[in-house]
Parts: sequence; structure tokens; C-alpha cells
Amino acid sequence: MGQPRSERGLGIALVVAAAIAWSTAPFFTRLLPFDPWTILFWRGLFAGSLITVLLVVMQGRAGLALAAVRTGPP
Repeated sequence: MGQPRSERGLGIALVVAAAIAWSTAPFFTRLLPFDPWTILFWRGLFAGSLITVLLVVMQGRAGLALAAVRTGPP
């Protein structure tokens, strides 16, 4: 399909690695000595922070302000 063989192999390897990572995540989550609400809190905090940082990096501070305006008050 026009892609070099090495890029296709890399893509397949990354998809396999992602599938393994996603399928083993619940096992490691159960090993944590915290209650579910604590895990949900920290997971949400880190996810929201990461999304905010990526938004600022990709679109600048104006993108963050635009997202806040489009979302509106809670």
C-alpha cells in the first residue's frame, strides 16, 4: 500500500504492545492497596491534567481559553 515494510512492522508492533498494556492494566490496578474512589480520583486528576497540558502544548493558551468558553460554567 505504499508504506515501507519497516513502518508497517513498527505499526503492528505498537498495536500489539498497546493491546498487551491495556489488557494487563486491570491486573495491576487490583494490586493497589487503595479503595476504588481514591483510584478514580487520582486517575481523573492525572487524565484531566494531561489533557490540559496537551491542549496548551498543541494549541497554546488561546486553545485553553476557547475550550473553557465552549464548555461553559458547570
